[in-house]
Amino acid sequence: MNRPYTNDPASIKATILFGGWSFYSTVDRHYLEKNDLVTTTTGRVMLFECVLNFLAVGLSFARSRHAVLLAFTTTVMVLWKTIMFFSFYVGVPEGNWLPTNSNMGVYQTFMTFWVPNGFWVIVPSMVLIALWNKLALPPKIAENYWAAANKWRGDLEFEDVPGRSRE
Repeated sequence: MNRPYTNDPASIKATILFGGWSFYSTVDRHYLEKNDLVTTTTGRVMLFECVLNFLAVGLSFARSRHAVLLAFTTTVMVLWKTIMFFSFYVGVPEGNWLPTNSNMGVYQTFMTFWVPNGFWVIVPSMVLIALWNKLALPPKIAENYWAAANKWRGDLEFEDVPGRSRE
């Protein structure tokens, strides 16, 4: 949405708000162009992900049983989009321009491109691992949950869950 300002060297707004973007674009050529298909498409997908993540947070505050599933789904979206983004940089077909700046050194490319983008693989992976146990209920608890689903809202307690007592 603010792409026209990112590459304007005369704009104080570009210098203050988008300085990191300008620095990153020295390594990643997709960020040099205002109309690049990769960055505009992923930007639109990110807006959708943000809306869904805010919805997941709202559902969590409302203690909805759908919050974890929505958070898991949006995290998969972030991870998949990042893997797709990385696929543009690995094994570029012959005849296409390299998306990374070949004039940059290995260390600068690693620190400016691979480390920040690797963050978007590592963190969503950790979130998925944490949420997986909340989604994958043991069969007996799942049976009891579905038997009691939609009877009332809030936490459900089951008598036959080991280690828990009803008071």
